[in-house]
Formats: sequence, C-alpha cells, structure tokens
Amino acid sequence: GHSSTYNRALRSQEAIRQQLLAQCTFKPQVKELPSFYGAKAGGGKGESGGAPFPARVARWQREQAEQARAQRQAQRARELADCTFAPNINQNSLLAAAMIQEARGLQDYSTAERLYLEGEKHLEGVRSRLGALKETMDDQERQHCTFRPDLSLTRSSSVGRATQSRYREGPGSVAEKSRENSRSLAAAEMARELTFHPRTKGPGRHMAAAHEYLSQNVFERLAAAAEPGPEEDEEGAPPEGEAGSAATAGGGAAGGPG
Repeated sequence: GHSSTYNRALRSQEAIRQQLLAQCTFKPQVKELPSFYGAKAGGGKGESGGAPFPARVARWQREQAEQARAQRQAQRARELADCTFAPNINQNSLLAAAMIQEARGLQDYSTAERLYLEGEKHLEGVRSRLGALKETMDDQERQHCTFRPDLSLTRSSSVGRATQSRYREGPGSVAEKSRENSRSLAAAEMARELTFHPRTKGPGRHMAAAHEYLSQNVFERLAAAAEPGPEEDEEGAPPEGEAGSAATAGGGAAGGPG
C-alpha cells in the first residue's frame, strides 16, 4: 500500500514536470563530463567514475593549487637565474619557515607580499601601543589637574553682559584721561616723522602779528600759556602796576564830579 502510494506520487510529479518543461523553449546542449573528472557519461562505477560532486570539486581545487605553486616556483627560479648570490640555507630552516608560514596562512604569498603584511601588522601594533600610552597620559593629567571650570552655555545672559569687554567705553577717570592724552601726544610725535609735507600758504607781508606769532616755538608758546605768570600772588591778586592804575582811575573818577 505504501509503495503504490509513493509510485502514484512520483508519477503525478513527473506529469507536472513534463507539463512545465513543455512550455520551456530553451533546450541547452550539455556536454558530457570528461573521464578525468571522475564521472563517466553513463554514470558507471569505476575506479574514478561516479565520484560525488564534493570530491570532484576538492580534487579540482588541489590540482589548481598545485599548478599555482608550480608557477610561483618557476617564476622564482627565473628571477634567481641571474642572481649570483646563492646562500647555503639549512634544510631544517626552510622546513621551519614553511611551517611558520603555513601556520600563519602565508604559504600562498610571495616574499614581497609577506613582508608587506608583516609591516602592516607591525604598524598596527605601534598605533595600538601609542593609543594606549596616550590614554594613560590623559588619565594621569586628569588626576593631577583638579580644576574643573564651569563652561555651561545655558547660563543667563546677564552674567555674559557683566563680563563683556569695555574697550569701546570712554575714559572714566583721571588716570584713563591721562593715558588718552599720552596716546594723543605719541600720535602727534609720530605724525612729525611722516614724509608727507603738504604745501600751505603762509601769512602775507603786511601780517606782522601773524609773523611774530609763528616765529615762536609752538611747544614753548603752549607751555608758557599753561604756566601762571610770576607777577601773580598766591591769592590771584592783579599785578602792582595794574592795581595802581585802577586806584588812580578810581580816585579821578571820585574827585571829578566833586
């Protein structure tokens, strides 16, 4: 009963498969596998015939690896053909090097490729050590530097206004005014050293007072104007000549009408 049911299922599946294949117009011509692949056309069971697919793939990969190794050896032999340096290397050393390369997975790489990979690995180790050293130094710096300023940006704007720069404000004290005057004098001193000298029109010949005024040194004239006269006393009384003149004028005025 079970076998008959199974056969009916197979026949139904085969009928469905034939219906699906009837709609396919592509009919590829598949070549039979060669005998050295291990699978004969008839699928016979021989020494190598009828081998499973994974075994055939593994054997094909081994053959490809052997061919690649033979090509590398031939290339190395061609490169060393003109090389006069022929060191006598111990066979045990060659075997040990081959074992190390195989353990590291570098047996399929050339010498230049192995050196490049070793250099990259060394640089990666140096970078990791430098990163660890930097982290250690940063930790030590944080331990020694205990100052932690409050750099919050959410503080009120009044605090920011209280600490604004005052370079735009005018002088508000005597000392600041004195510094401003000193800067003005320094600017004037610098202006005298400039090479630009404009042509200006001087006073006329008939301007005697102007000539006498300009003949004096400007610094002496300004200094004399700022200092008090020697004829003035401590209380600011007028000179004696001016006082006598005023008294005479007053007496004349008083006796005139009488």
